[in-house]
Amino acid sequence: MLAASEKQGVDASGGDFFTTRELLKSRPGQVKALLKAFSEAIRMGRENKDLFNRVMRKTMKEENPKVLEALYRSHYFLGTETHNARPLERALDLDIKDLSVTVPELKGRKAADFIDARSSYRN
Repeated sequence: MLAASEKQGVDASGGDFFTTRELLKSRPGQVKALLKAFSEAIRMGRENKDLFNRVMRKTMKEENPKVLEALYRSHYFLGTETHNARPLERALDLDIKDLSVTVPELKGRKAADFIDARSSYRN
């Protein structure tokens, strides 16, 4: 890890989940199960450094102990800094631009077209 992307001004959407209101309404149990599983994985990684390292070795093919330690200390979901829970519009704009090559309906669209800016997502 050379630098934390946020501190270097690089927008990345790797930790964001995107969905539609239709999916939220039609499959609330599935969405809830996904978020619960994701939250549980974060908790397990925080509480069990050996487990975190095993997962990083397997999924990222990383063996360097210094890199593993840096990942553990500074990983987005395990870090000590609080993060804004809002989607990164600039990062989503980049994703839309990349995807518009294969999804013509996205051409000319912006992240703001898809983001529900209400303070509450409950119906």
